[in-house]
Amino acid sequence: MNRRKELLNALSAREPYNGLILSEEETQTLFEKLISYYELNDKETSDNHGRIFKSLYIDGGYKNYGKTAAENYISTYTLDRYRQRYNKLAESLLKENKRRKL
Repeated sequence: MNRRKELLNALSAREPYNGLILSEEETQTLFEKLISYYELNDKETSDNHGRIFKSLYIDGGYKNYGKTAAENYISTYTLDRYRQRYNKLAESLLKENKRRKL
C-alpha cells in the first residue's frame, strides 16, 4: 500500500494540503503534541502508537505502509485505521488552534 496524499503526509513532506500551509515551527509543534499524546496513551494502553506515528511521519524510513505494518506486527488494514485516526486528531487540533487565533 503506497503512501497517500493526506494531511500528515503532506506536513511531514513540507507540502501544502488543500490550501493549508504551515510554517516549520507550526508543523513541529503539531507533531510534538501528537507524539506526546500517543506516547502517554501507550503507557496506559500498552499500544505502540507513538512508535508507529514516528515511523510513518517523522523518521521517514519506510516507503510504504506494508513495510511499516510488518515492522510493527499489525495488518495493513489496522495501520490504515490508525493512520485515519492520526489524521483526524491532527485536523481537530489544527481547527482548535485556528479558532483560538481568531
